[in-house]
Amino acid sequence: MGAVAPSRELVESAIGLAYLFYERGVDPPDCVVPGLDGSVNLEWQEPGGIYTEVEVVRPLYAEVMRIEPGQPAKHWALPTE
Repeated sequence: MGAVAPSRELVESAIGLAYLFYERGVDPPDCVVPGLDGSVNLEWQEPGGIYTEVEVVRPLYAEVMRIEPGQPAKHWALPTE
């Protein structure tokens, strides 16, 4: 359907990030899906309408968005400086 497949290096990076989250006690994502541009998206839907998305856009780099009801969306990148 025209979507770009994620590279092997990007998929390995997403798996590594998932293991890091696991080691730090983060619940597994509710959903993992490929992006249309070759990214890998990890998504969490938490009680109370909280939504978090981690989009691995290149090896060893991800963009995070967290939405909480009644609050503006928060955005940051991983790794953080």
